[in-house]
Amino acid sequence: MSAILPRGIVSVVQTPFDAGGAVDVASLQRLVDDAVRGGVAGLLSPVVASETAHLSVDEREKVVRRVAEAAAGRVPLIVGASSDSPETCR
Repeated sequence: MSAILPRGIVSVVQTPFDAGGAVDVASLQRLVDDAVRGGVAGLLSPVVASETAHLSVDEREKVVRRVAEAAAGRVPLIVGASSDSPETCR
């Protein structure tokens, strides 16, 4: 892991949900692939948007793992740690 942040565009990967409100893993893969093909220098997930308030800790971990797998080392991943709870941020 590098302590140097990527230079250039860091894409904010929005968390897609299916009709039932679950994380849409297939769409998450497509979002990452599209961003990498578009030339981003890195990815940020989960984002500091309203969806983080609706994700459980397990869902947050699932999103981070899936984005990391989808990125497959092609670009760095910055993991967001926003929450109203300091314990959750840790």
